[in-house]
Amino acid sequence: LFAFYRHPQRYFLRRQLDLRLQTLDAEPEEREPFAVDGLESYAIHHDWIQALLNGKDFNVAKLQAQGRWLSGVMGELAFTRQQEKIVEFVDKITTLQLGAKVADLAIDLNIDDYRLIGKLGNLYENGCLFYRFAKLKGKDLLIALLQHGLLNQIQPHYTYLLSTDAELVLTPELASSELLNALLMLYLTGQQRPDAL
Repeated sequence: LFAFYRHPQRYFLRRQLDLRLQTLDAEPEEREPFAVDGLESYAIHHDWIQALLNGKDFNVAKLQAQGRWLSGVMGELAFTRQQEKIVEFVDKITTLQLGAKVADLAIDLNIDDYRLIGKLGNLYENGCLFYRFAKLKGKDLLIALLQHGLLNQIQPHYTYLLSTDAELVLTPELASSELLNALLMLYLTGQQRPDAL
């Protein structure tokens, strides 16, 4: 269900048509990087935030040794500038006071004629947290709404969605069964044909 909402068209191609579109793998660079590309920077920022949330150090030397960050003094200066932004973002997360991360929650729910079985992650003692160190995307909101609706079928729950340009709090009152049913119907429609979603 979550895979569908992350990318409905890709989901349809893979699950219904058994098509996997391959990308051409570029040869590894033989020289030092002069910039960190978007996908790699997203992964680095995610690891960086996780390290700081867990009280661990995250240093530039290791990234440079792996060839994932700019080398030399320029890389160190870029790291220091980025560190300020990352620390500010981590501070936003810690001020939510969500408590410790908890294990994924196994669910087995009956919603109308459908049975949903699986696990829900991103759970903390005092709520559910989704974050992205980038601008908020529609798929982020849809996935947060979906999980929020599922969690609130079990017990009242708050869901927090943070990005660099938005801070949203989904309250238990927003978790209507109508919204959850609408999301399930979109999913079922997407099983039969590619959806504009």
